[in-house]
Amino acid sequence: MQPGLEQGGLFGEAVVQPASGRMTLSMLETWLHEEAPPTWLEGYLFLRAKGVRYRDAMLATWLSLGTDDRGAVPTRQDFARLMGVARATTYDWESRRPEIRQWAELLQVMRLRGARLAEVDEAAYHAAVAADGTASDRKLYYQRAGVWEEEQRVHLMGESDGPVQVEEVTDGELDAIREALIEATSGGSTG
Repeated sequence: MQPGLEQGGLFGEAVVQPASGRMTLSMLETWLHEEAPPTWLEGYLFLRAKGVRYRDAMLATWLSLGTDDRGAVPTRQDFARLMGVARATTYDWESRRPEIRQWAELLQVMRLRGARLAEVDEAAYHAAVAADGTASDRKLYYQRAGVWEEEQRVHLMGESDGPVQVEEVTDGELDAIREALIEATSGGSTG
């Protein structure tokens, strides 16, 4: 075996050992609580609560973050150094556990639906009230606020495929039309 390499990575592969040694679970969790940006801890704890192994949870969390959100660990080489393994080892983890990518995507979606949604709403508001705001900016804001309703029109056609005059429609026919529309939109019977 080459100097500086030790057997015993996650899958028994040779790994480069940094001077400080391998990152243990205890050291890793201390780093997460004391030094890592908050997004690291949130993602990691979520995956650990789901039973994901700590190294897989760390890699999925790292993959889910944009470069700006990774703090002092922006590159894969930096991540490998943090974990105390060779960069190639992190690729091995990912190739042997394809679910790591799925977990990373899940964390991204969760962040977008959570805190980032408030940021999107605030940006939509500022665009809507800006002097150079457009009608579509205002429409988007009103839709997000839940006060925008699209106008819907129904054109009734008679037997000759021409428009039906409202005076010609009886209450019974209106009820039948209403029930037919409800059935068509719900996909089932109303009665």
